Amino acid sequence: MRDLGQNAGSDFEQAGIVDGGCWTEQIAATNGVAMALRHRRTMTVTGADHYYALLSRFMCTATPIFDHDDQPIGAINVSAFDRGDMRDRSFAEHILRMATSRIQARLFHERFADHVRTQVLSSQGGLIDEAWNTLLAVDSDGVIRGATQAAARELGLDSALPLVGRKLDAVVGTTIDRLVGTRGQPLEVEGGSRPVTLTTVLPKPRKLALYPTVTPRETGQSRTGRITLADLEGFAEDQRALIRRTRELYRMGLPLLITGATGTGKRALVEALHFDAELGQSPLIMIDATDLGAASDALRVSHCLEHARAFGQAGADLPTATLYLKDPGAMPEAVQYQIARFLADLEAGELGDPSGPRLRVIASMNGLQEQRLLPELRSHVAGDIVRLTPLSQRSDLAMLIKRMQCRVDSRGRMISAPAMESLTKHDWPGNFRELKLVLRRASLVSAGSEIGLHDLPDRLFTALPPSTARIESRNTETERAWLEDALASTNWNMSAAARRCGISRATMHRRVTALAITRPSDGRRSVLGSRKAPH
Repeated sequence: MRDLGQNAGSDFEQAGIVDGGCWTEQIAATNGVAMALRHRRTMTVTGADHYYALLSRFMCTATPIFDHDDQPIGAINVSAFDRGDMRDRSFAEHILRMATSRIQARLFHERFADHVRTQVLSSQGGLIDEAWNTLLAVDSDGVIRGATQAAARELGLDSALPLVGRKLDAVVGTTIDRLVGTRGQPLEVEGGSRPVTLTTVLPKPRKLALYPTVTPRETGQSRTGRITLADLEGFAEDQRALIRRTRELYRMGLPLLITGATGTGKRALVEALHFDAELGQSPLIMIDATDLGAASDALRVSHCLEHARAFGQAGADLPTATLYLKDPGAMPEAVQYQIARFLADLEAGELGDPSGPRLRVIASMNGLQEQRLLPELRSHVAGDIVRLTPLSQRSDLAMLIKRMQCRVDSRGRMISAPAMESLTKHDWPGNFRELKLVLRRASLVSAGSEIGLHDLPDRLFTALPPSTARIESRNTETERAWLEDALASTNWNMSAAARRCGISRATMHRRVTALAITRPSDGRRSVLGSRKAPH
């Protein structure tokens, strides 16, 4: 430390506040750096608390930095003129906690790069400054190998030491395979005496292969009935061009605003883009308007934004993440302003970065909510607007129905001509979501070799309501198709088919005999052949 009485040409230099200074208590007496290291927490020493007179004009705030073993390795200090304003102290403590939290989080990620790491946030909300440093590292056996002090506090513990060596399910009530299976999306679990939310960062594929679950790229592939990128592309060239353009813009880091009616696949497109772009090792950080509405909204949003900031301002040691704003137009105005300010700060930090944005931003909403989206937020999320086409307006609807049916029906059955006609004529107000549920229901209900008209919900029936009086007055071919469809969907159970048609078994038997309808296996008349229109 420089001689405190030496005239160094400035107030700070005269007080010895220079590079290379020594701030042990033996040399500098009471000061922020020494106090922070000794007490292991952020400390502020005001001018009146300093022993040396030359330091009495300064306020000194310091925060210790800890390694992955919770051992102090240094401290960060802010020194300023003491104006007697408590806001100066609060501001200094806040920025120091933010800085040390980021440093410690980066050190933790580097130390446990081969492990699954998960951020722990309690519903009670700890210090926002420490949000990105609430970390656990878990090995392939589900044993916690590393934990930060901030994570321990989120779990209601005084120290991180009791966490190391314990099984993950004993601490937070979930298994390692379930944690990896979240693909970086938030998972709500019980963490001891309080509920917590876990958001996971996965190791590289080579190390991830050692864990008891599928890889993120595999989990991004189609599951039964899940809307995929291929579904959204469909078979029409205009839709394929739209999705190709969206994928390229997303990979280049341009913020996207996806709009469309309910069920058109907005969220499915976001997830498909995230994992298709090979970002599956990083979190998909979502802020959903439906989760907001309580007094703790600002704190919850702040936790998500600070987690996103950790990735947005990180170097190449952390993977690129995605911030997903779901229905931002339905969010309170205060929350919209909060997100807009965050994105403005993030964009300012990205200017001049040759590696491009470290955080991709994407928003989705119903077209009716666009008017409620504040211009301040819209300017940050609408780098390009993607409008998804309603299912009823898709020219490739029939082929989309066939593709979805192949996935939801484990028996791989085809859809009969009358049923397909009814499906293609339906308005589909619920779009992909409604289509998936209708086809799942039909597959469960049908006992025949194909999905028939009678397997569909009543609202999709295109034929007249069945009744004894009206069934005999129909066109012969229409009646034959109606009866054959009912028989096929019930595996030719005459009583069940009659109930589906709303007639008695005797009437069903009489009409089947009159029309000479027989099962295809009998070889006398093919059901498919009987449906052909007369020449």
